[in-house]
Amino acid sequence: MARSMLACVVFLLSATTAHAKLQIANIKAAYGPLGPERQSQVYYPGDEVVFRYLLTGVRSNAKGEANVAIFVQIADASGKILQKTTTPTKGVVALGGGFVPGTAQAALGDSMKPGTYRLAVTATDNLSGETASFDRDITLEKTTFISVTQRFFLDAEGKLPGSAGGLVGQPLYYRLGLIGFDRSQGRIETRMELEVLDEERAHVLAKPTKGAYKNADRAKAARISQVSFSGLMVLNRAGNFTLRFTFTDAVSGQTSRFEVPIKVTDP
Repeated sequence: MARSMLACVVFLLSATTAHAKLQIANIKAAYGPLGPERQSQVYYPGDEVVFRYLLTGVRSNAKGEANVAIFVQIADASGKILQKTTTPTKGVVALGGGFVPGTAQAALGDSMKPGTYRLAVTATDNLSGETASFDRDITLEKTTFISVTQRFFLDAEGKLPGSAGGLVGQPLYYRLGLIGFDRSQGRIETRMELEVLDEERAHVLAKPTKGAYKNADRAKAARISQVSFSGLMVLNRAGNFTLRFTFTDAVSGQTSRFEVPIKVTDP
C-alpha cells in the first residue's frame, strides 16, 4: 500500500513540473536581431533600439506550432506612451523544447527629445494564457556627428539579418547610418573608411575600404537627416577580427568612429 502511494506522489510531482512556466531569458541589447551585443544604452535620434531574447516554456499544439504575441511600447519619463506595437509570432517549433527566440525593436524618431525613455516588452502565450515581461531604460542624446542603426545582413537587399561574422566563405553585408553632419553650407559631403584589424590590432589590409556620400542640392540637403553607407566583404579565413569604421564630415571636419568585433569560423 505504501509503495503504491509513493508511486502516485512521484507521478503527480512529475506532472506538475512537466511544463515550465513562460519566461524571458538571455535579454541583450544588440546591433540588429542577430548582431553583436550592444554595451551602451545611449542612443541618438534616427537610431533603432533592438533587444533580443529567448522565450522559454512556450506551449505548442498537436502540430508542434507555437502562438505567441509580443507587445512592445516606449514611454517617456512621465510615463506617456509614445509607441506601441503588437507582433504575432506563429510557427512550428522545429527543434522542440519550448524555446522561441524573439526580438523587440523600436525606432527613435528625429522629433524625440533627449532624455530617459523606457522600453517595455510583454510576451503572451496564446495557447497557455501565460505572460512574461521585461523593461529597460534607455538614454536618448541630442543629435551629434555619429553612426547609428548599424546592421549586418546575409543578402544585398538587407532582408535577412546576419551576425557580425559567420563561416569561412560566407558574404557579410553591412549597412550603417550617419547623422549630425554639417548642412550649413547647403551641401552634404561625408566619407567612410573601413579598416580590418586582427587579434593583435594589426591592420589586415594595406589600404582601407572607402565610401563617400555627396549632395550639393541645397533643397535636398536641407531635408536629409541621415545617410547610409553599405558594403560587402567575403569572410575568407577563420579568426577573430575587428571592423573599424571611421566617418568624416568634409564640411565641418568632424570625425566619428564605430568598432565591432567579428568572429569567423570554419564550416
